[in-house]
Amino acid sequence: MGIHGLTRYCYQNEDSTSTLVEDLHGKTLAVDFVGFLYHLCEQLYLEAPADAHLSAPAWLLLGGACSLPAALCTVPMGSDVSVLRSVAVVGCPLRLERWVESWLQRLRARKIRLVFVTDPPQCFGGAEHRKSYCLADRAQQKTEHIDQVSQSLKSLLFEAAPAKAALVEGTEAASVVPPPPSPTQRSKVAKSLLQTNGRFPFAREKLRGVLKKHGIPIKTASREADEELGDLVRTQGAFAVLADDSDFMCMRGIRYIPFKKLTFQQDPQSTEPATILARVFSPDLVAESLGLEVNQLVDLALICGNDLTPMLDNEFNMAASLNFPIQRRRASTSLNPRDAAQWIIGHLPTLENPVLGQIEAARKGFLRGLFEVYRFYGHSAAFLKKFPMKIEPMLAKKKMNSYKKLVDRLDYPMMAIDILETKSRGLSQRFDPLYELLGREGKTLDGMLATTRFLSYLALNASVVEEQSMTSKVKVRMKPWDFMVTFLTIPVHARSTKAVDRMFRSLIFMLLYQDPKGGPKASQLAGILGKPDKKGMAVKTIVYSLLVLWKSDRTYLAKASLLNDRLLETFLLTSLVCLTLDSSKHASTTREPLAFDDRFLNMETYAVVAGYLEALKQVHQLRLVLGNKLPQTSGCASLFSAEVFARVCCSLMQNDGRAKTKKSPKNSSAITREDVNAVAKAFGAELPDSNQLWIEYAFVRATMKHLKALITVPTTGVPATGNGKTVVVRALENAVRKGSSLEGDASEQLGLDPKTEQFVPAVNVDPVQQVLAPPLPMGAPPLPPTPFVPPLPPALPSHLQASAPSFDPRPVTNLMPSSVAKRLKSESAVTQDTSYVPESEPKEPVSLKGLMETLPVFAHREEILENVAVNQLTIIQGETGCGKSTSVPQFLHDAWARDRASSERPVNIYVTQPRRIAAIELANTVARMREGNEFDEDGVVGKVIGYRIGQKQMTSSKTKITYVTTGYMVERIIHDPEALQSITHLVLDEVHERSMDVDLLLLLLKLQLNDHPHLRLVIMSATMDAKVLIKYLGKALSTRLVNRKPLFVGSKLFPVKNVCLDEFNRWFPNLWRRCNKEMSFMNDQFQTLAQSRMRAKSEMAMKAISKVHEKQLVVIEEMVRQLIEAHRNQA
Repeated sequence: MGIHGLTRYCYQNEDSTSTLVEDLHGKTLAVDFVGFLYHLCEQLYLEAPADAHLSAPAWLLLGGACSLPAALCTVPMGSDVSVLRSVAVVGCPLRLERWVESWLQRLRARKIRLVFVTDPPQCFGGAEHRKSYCLADRAQQKTEHIDQVSQSLKSLLFEAAPAKAALVEGTEAASVVPPPPSPTQRSKVAKSLLQTNGRFPFAREKLRGVLKKHGIPIKTASREADEELGDLVRTQGAFAVLADDSDFMCMRGIRYIPFKKLTFQQDPQSTEPATILARVFSPDLVAESLGLEVNQLVDLALICGNDLTPMLDNEFNMAASLNFPIQRRRASTSLNPRDAAQWIIGHLPTLENPVLGQIEAARKGFLRGLFEVYRFYGHSAAFLKKFPMKIEPMLAKKKMNSYKKLVDRLDYPMMAIDILETKSRGLSQRFDPLYELLGREGKTLDGMLATTRFLSYLALNASVVEEQSMTSKVKVRMKPWDFMVTFLTIPVHARSTKAVDRMFRSLIFMLLYQDPKGGPKASQLAGILGKPDKKGMAVKTIVYSLLVLWKSDRTYLAKASLLNDRLLETFLLTSLVCLTLDSSKHASTTREPLAFDDRFLNMETYAVVAGYLEALKQVHQLRLVLGNKLPQTSGCASLFSAEVFARVCCSLMQNDGRAKTKKSPKNSSAITREDVNAVAKAFGAELPDSNQLWIEYAFVRATMKHLKALITVPTTGVPATGNGKTVVVRALENAVRKGSSLEGDASEQLGLDPKTEQFVPAVNVDPVQQVLAPPLPMGAPPLPPTPFVPPLPPALPSHLQASAPSFDPRPVTNLMPSSVAKRLKSESAVTQDTSYVPESEPKEPVSLKGLMETLPVFAHREEILENVAVNQLTIIQGETGCGKSTSVPQFLHDAWARDRASSERPVNIYVTQPRRIAAIELANTVARMREGNEFDEDGVVGKVIGYRIGQKQMTSSKTKITYVTTGYMVERIIHDPEALQSITHLVLDEVHERSMDVDLLLLLLKLQLNDHPHLRLVIMSATMDAKVLIKYLGKALSTRLVNRKPLFVGSKLFPVKNVCLDEFNRWFPNLWRRCNKEMSFMNDQFQTLAQSRMRAKSEMAMKAISKVHEKQLVVIEEMVRQLIEAHRNQA
């Protein structure tokens, strides 16, 4: 917000308040992240609607070029701005990323470095935020803007109601077109919308992703971003601050460049990069222009007013006590800077005024609040010299740093930090189309998707969260479900990708099915949506958001439901197109103008789109709260665009119009392959492979359809969702039809049944029917706090039934892996042309309790323990799979745990493994084997069982068995000669591999074993010659070996039978026929080798054996093929 009136004054007198720097080559700029974000959104709003072929209000109401996340643009670039406009002409979320990338590319060409600083969570300001009054005033102004938008839009959208009604009734009003609103009216509505919403949905996350992809640091401030930006310039960390805040014009010792004053100048005759010019403002020049000293600029801020003065005025009556020339009643009230400067010249500096002490004596805390102002402008030393005081941090430094790491490294939402610290959350103020609908005054988007929002509170383990709006406060009380308890004990940064993905799915399933597993079919279907990578998580976010939106639409709006299957499919196709465009490497091209008249859109259309965007936002935030495991440089997937949505609707409508004379398919509401081809054609070279788009869309749609069929919702009063038109579909039809160049009427517009369905007014739904009670709507009186306990899976009530037919076991050709199709009682559908086969869902972990007793090595437990007790060296040999690696360390630990009272020292067992993955997996397996054992262990890695590999470790003070890599053990002994002193048992596994690390570790142990008589060394192998080890280490032991023979444990888990070539025909009848040449060749070679007297390692013998191996591979491949064919025939 800055100092009132100072920006206008400095711009009007920029020659005296600033200097022109003609080239910023090689400079470093400290950029205000939030200011840059809002500036980008404003610039994109000013430039995009004309390209998007949508009016400015429609473009904003449909979410702008929003994405998951979205909304970027650039600063003015002088005469060369048209170059950027051609980079991203129209229509897809890539417009946003390309704007910023083009801007960064020009700065990089001039070797300009950027450092972004963002504001911290609100809780960093303490329990009583210093800007609380200013924030409240802004909220009030925003409420007034929302009221203005509401009134303006009603006149804009509803003044053409007669014409729309005529269209619905099917009269001759097809030629009636509502009169277009005046440009002034549209401009006024668009400006109010922009002031209301500020930035586009998910803009923050998208910008963070783009900057991190380019390696540009983003630092979360400890207090205010403006303060840390000023500190960067004062400490020579940056040349100037790039922002949009007049506060910087009064900060001591900095240089300030407004976004609008950074321009690019390209010489048309030169091939050199564009020169970057900047108008640089400095407090020295501003003070000189006003006739003040630099330190008097703080007085200017106090008199003119800034974000902190409302608190000082309201709580301490500062303006009246100090006789300021203006008595502020609201934060927006201010005095002209030139008049304020004249008053300052004739009065004492505020810091020298004796009245300050009197104000502090009357009410404690005034000087502390005034100090914040002086520190903000860089004059804290002068203030503390006058009024010495101890400044305590608002938040403990350790806790603050941990929160900042969550934000900077894991992209944790700011609201999540506020909930963790203050147990409260302020619901965002924005224009809500659902609240504005006639007959739905009691319904809001916040209420519609409250249940999804509550899932994030559960993931944060917040038992009570107070949701605050302008008119009410509601306390939400929650208790985590049992399946979440173990997950919540793991720190966010230590959660595995699979664990996060599994919990993400379980929480969504609880919302949809009241069951964390959703049943066997739901788990399988969710698993095939994709891997837990960027694309897979994006697809899951899309599908989960649509399912959540569909259920909320059915339960919250009841008879006033706005969604049907066709709209759901249109949203799905739009999001998949955005996702494909986001990952496409093809350059954006100029597209044909849209045949779309947004004057025919209605508030219902905007409400549905806003609902989908809100669902995307809530589901995305839930995933971030659980733990963002995607790489920092992966960026953000773009999942929705108003421009893409309009173009998809046009393409579907026009394709249906061309095909209206053809025979309608059985399911006329479903989007067909021809529809997808038309959509791909509309995007030109950016979507060259329409076949791939159809495969992905059909696969995801089939999966979503089956997941939706498993949801149960109340059916009383809910309109049919098949082919019936909704008021939203009808509005889209009219918008496309009136803007289309097609001749005549399209009877099958948007692929729906031409029979009309009258819109049913809303009927209020009792909140008790909701799975989770939503917060109160705007304007409603607050309810008393009600304890909230997440529901357990209930029995199916008699009044509930499936919302769609049960799973249809028909084949899904080319879309589903055969293993999944079989489990779903569907025919195999894997063909050679299948290009999209996601991984199957990993199975739920199976309990391993009691597994150790079933392994062959368990029979030798007592023998192993007795041998270890009397020998410093024990060698164990056993076949792979007999249980040596998992069981032997447990034998040693359990023997100590049962008799720990008589032990001289606590047990500390280290187990070496040749590879990192083996160490990690063994630690996880052993921990699960010990879950619920006689020692009451919980099976969590990092407690009794842990691992250490390289720089990563999962151990604690309770760890007794640690799996490590051989290399780690070598490094530890080399750097810490006393390392073996704290280890009681050292188990070397897989010694037969004889790597360099193994040999080096054996050498180090040979040199030190004699100095550590307490250490017990256990060497395990499947094939190693024990005599070699005993001979090598025997003389290095501190005590004489009692048993010099190895212990043989285990047995082969499965019998092995040797089969000759001529016996293969018994199991593979067609093998000889198909591999006749290969079998004959191998038979001849074997006979030749057997009859010849050549040495086995001779050159001729080696060549012959190599040829045999080649033929064996051909035979094996054919054997596998026949096995697969036999399996398919049996299935």
